[in-house]
Amino acid sequence: RIRSSSCKRHHVDIVRDFDENLMVVANRHKLMQVLINLVSNATNAIKESYGKVRRMTVSVKRKDADMIEIRVQDTGVGIASQNLCKIFSHGFTTRNEGHGIGMHSSALAAKELGGSLHALSDGPGQGAIFVMTLPVAPKQRETESPACLPQANGSVPAHHSATTCN
Repeated sequence: RIRSSSCKRHHVDIVRDFDENLMVVANRHKLMQVLINLVSNATNAIKESYGKVRRMTVSVKRKDADMIEIRVQDTGVGIASQNLCKIFSHGFTTRNEGHGIGMHSSALAAKELGGSLHALSDGPGQGAIFVMTLPVAPKQRETESPACLPQANGSVPAHHSATTCN
């Protein structure tokens, strides 16, 4: 929802594919930092591609008993194979106005949350997929608060605790 006006302005269709009632216990700000960065980058990649299909698919699924998987897939400019191994390096960017900080800090935040962040692409013009995995219920630290993942309609449950989202 935070980036929906930008997506509308650039005629990007957003497809939401969420399993119901998934929840992680994580630092809400770090999780939002990563998600906003992934959606912003996908929007920019689609905007720069000038392609006919302008779609971003965001999915949240249970990967296994212990992990969930958040995927942000776009139909944008794609990533050259030689850049896939550098995409999370500090200072690396493929954008003229980029600083090379966003993806690096997102990968670090995902790791701090007990998960990981990976990029996939079949190359230039083929779009990209960013996959973040997170533990379903990592050990809660003093600085962490529950973070509910969006429901299928894109809303975050109004009432939640560390174990359930209703």
